[in-house]
Amino acid sequence: MNTARRFFSFQSSPNSTSFPQLVECILWMRLLLGLCWGVSLGLRSVEGGLGIISGIGLIYFVPLLYVETFLKADLESYKTPNLNMTGVVNAIALLILAWATLYTWNNPDLLEQVVRASGDAVSSGEPTMTAAQGKQGATDEF
Repeated sequence: MNTARRFFSFQSSPNSTSFPQLVECILWMRLLLGLCWGVSLGLRSVEGGLGIISGIGLIYFVPLLYVETFLKADLESYKTPNLNMTGVVNAIALLILAWATLYTWNNPDLLEQVVRASGDAVSSGEPTMTAAQGKQGATDEF
């Protein structure tokens, strides 16, 4: 409870000695932002890279703006675990996981088309190369 009070106290000017839990709070903030943005993209069936790129910007910049403008934290004191990048990759992965899961769930017709296309390729009767055949014709260039 004390950590939450420190994290939401206006212009408290924390540093690494007065509030070392700030790194974990930023991590959870980024994870929550990534999850919420991924759920939003998936439920709205957004396609393309613009949603992911905007999510990356949201994940990276919103916590930094919060720390610098709302908390007025001393960012120089948090150099050991880099506050700028803490949890960014994890939050992006969570964003993509949530988006892909909900997008697939909301568009079952697209999933059926993929399954049908892969089934057609396998059952088309075209000869496929076995592992033994692949080794016979393969040459090692290096």
